[in-house]
Amino acid sequence: MDFTIPDELLELKERTERFVHDEILPRENDPRLTPHGPTEEFRRELAFIQRVDHALRSRITIELHMRLGAAYQRLGSSAEAEANFAALVFFVSRRCGA
Repeated sequence: MDFTIPDELLELKERTERFVHDEILPRENDPRLTPHGPTEEFRRELAFIQRVDHALRSRITIELHMRLGAAYQRLGSSAEAEANFAALVFFVSRRCGA
């Protein structure tokens, strides 16, 4: 039995890891995410990421709302956390075809 991972999957894994490392993780503790919400510049940047059309788009959107929800929760902004968690559920459901 051959358990070799196909090159296409290895490439996708590497692209995903690189994108999460370069684009998602740095935003988790971004100073532009204030207790009163993201700054206008940060909001525009997040909107751009959500509009990007590539293979990782739905996964990125899910990851973004998950991390923003957690960040807002840590900041004590329960309304923003709840809104991001609700968006997270919506995008996961849509990705799963529910």
